[in-house]
Amino acid sequence: MLVNLNEILRKAEEGRYAIGCFNTPNPETVQAVLAAAEEEAMPVILAHAQSMDPPAVLGEIAPVMLSWARAASVPVCVHLDHGTDWDYITRAMDAGFTSVMFDLSAKPFEENAGQLARLCRLAHSRQISVEAELGVLQAGIPSAGSCAYTDPQQAARFALLTGVDALTVCFGTAHGRYAAPPRLDIGRVERIRRLLDPGYRLVMHGASGVDDAQVRAAIKAGVSKINYYSGLSRGCSRHIYGRLTACGGNMHWHQIHDEAFRFMKEHAREKIRLFAGRDAAL
Repeated sequence: MLVNLNEILRKAEEGRYAIGCFNTPNPETVQAVLAAAEEEAMPVILAHAQSMDPPAVLGEIAPVMLSWARAASVPVCVHLDHGTDWDYITRAMDAGFTSVMFDLSAKPFEENAGQLARLCRLAHSRQISVEAELGVLQAGIPSAGSCAYTDPQQAARFALLTGVDALTVCFGTAHGRYAAPPRLDIGRVERIRRLLDPGYRLVMHGASGVDDAQVRAAIKAGVSKINYYSGLSRGCSRHIYGRLTACGGNMHWHQIHDEAFRFMKEHAREKIRLFAGRDAAL
């Protein structure tokens, strides 16, 4: 069932849980994530990042994502992650994506807000949701003074100026692997949530490597969308490496494929349960 971001995040915030957003750069990952979501009867977000094109070319992966999303038994949003180019974002919208992220976080505030307001007018006229980022999320563990944390007052102003549906905020997470366990500024999330109009949603990127307690705290503070990919991708690689090492490489390709699918499905399912607050029952 294909839906936009607003439809599922509104319910998530009302229910005090979060929806998982997983990058799906190939058909196998699409199928594994959707299988996990269907087993849990939970909505899910399939994402394609502009930075992954190539090898995952938009024109080739979009039909796969959209076809499987429409056939799913749960609500599925097909989302463009970290789009940085206007033409690329409009191509994703034309392809059928129901949500797009325009990431101009490295730009000055006024330029970021002006471009996002323009995109929101276009996207909303087509029932497409829009996500933005305020602050600068680093790659690797943020060190003191290296990460531009989101200012709560600016976040409230940005949301009103742009009309974005979801806002990625920076409070101590990072993209990719962490060099040391992160310590998140949950109080910052709480302050932003209090200042934002209830119609806007908060997003957490860089969840891979964040301990479960801090993830739960971020959700309680007001996060309703959580992006997760590195843990799934690298975890699968390590799992396959272990299986190949154990059997001396004596595996057929179809066996490797099946093993990878099982790992990704179960790993995605664990995260979906965590984000939904169901993990205590595992």
